[in-house]
Amino acid sequence: MAADTILKLGAPATRGLVTGLTPSETTLAERCAILLCEMQESALQVKGSSRQNGFPPLEPSARNALEAFLQQRGSSLPVYPLTRFYRAGLPAAAGYIHAVLKTTQDPSEKHRAVIYLGGYGYEPALNDLLEIFKTNAGLRSTVREGLPYFTDSDRVTKAITEIMDTSKDEALRKECQTALELVHLKAEWRRQYGKRTTNDPPAHPQ
Repeated sequence: MAADTILKLGAPATRGLVTGLTPSETTLAERCAILLCEMQESALQVKGSSRQNGFPPLEPSARNALEAFLQQRGSSLPVYPLTRFYRAGLPAAAGYIHAVLKTTQDPSEKHRAVIYLGGYGYEPALNDLLEIFKTNAGLRSTVREGLPYFTDSDRVTKAITEIMDTSKDEALRKECQTALELVHLKAEWRRQYGKRTTNDPPAHPQ
């Protein structure tokens, strides 16, 4: 409903949202940021499809304001709002999701971080995800599903093979074998089609 209203109001509504990024009232500022992210995401989807209706791309000033908001408050945001920034074309959001992965004590947040970082193939998080794969049986299959989306498949294959060769845990060894097969299949797909295969994690994993 809010997005439809903003689309009808056009540029003045967008400027109002940008102004709303700065007040001290955190909830309002975050809501304005998410709406701007939704607008930019919609514009990116229209650009890459045959759709005719949708938001135009954010003006440079609005995008800069959104980037500044992310820099200032990204470390205090939970995973799901951060994914909206990423989907709006702000890849720096993945770094904040990575920070959540390393610091959160909330199992649900850690699970979400694993899903999205794997889905994004976020290389700086690979070592942390591999450590979780090795030591956390509860998240092992979730990590495994994301490993094929890392473009450096040789690095992933080498790391998983090392885990498999040194582990005496039969369940872990089986997970390693499955992971290796998935990574190999995805790497072959990339070699055949000449581009990175992307993963689209669920919009709001529980």
